[in-house]
Amino acid sequence: MRGQATYWIARSITEQALRHTAPQEGWRADVHAWLQGEGLSRGRALIQRWGLVAVPLCYLTVGFQTLVLAAAGVMRLRWAWFTLVQIPGSIAWATIYTTIGFAVWRAGLAAAAGSPWGSRLCW
Repeated sequence: MRGQATYWIARSITEQALRHTAPQEGWRADVHAWLQGEGLSRGRALIQRWGLVAVPLCYLTVGFQTLVLAAAGVMRLRWAWFTLVQIPGSIAWATIYTTIGFAVWRAGLAAAAGSPWGSRLCW
């Protein structure tokens, strides 16, 4: 759900900015032109054709995930393609988080509980 929410928030903000603004000068005009430009359209086509592997792989990273998912929304990738390639990544993330992730979390809590500062936070 978080991946879809990130995608749709970024996509909605981009669509609204393009529909309701028309800056004539400055950095806002540059961003507006870039969002509507041919370069972004070519990039979107290239990613849809070859680079969609970045979406499932981003689930194996920390921090990079939100950037990739938001970029997919900003680039206004087709929702069906985005969702199709998102599924394997989200399954991998869920598998890792429910197995190794909880073990690491519990080990971190146990280590923190052994310190005077950590025991106040955990208990």
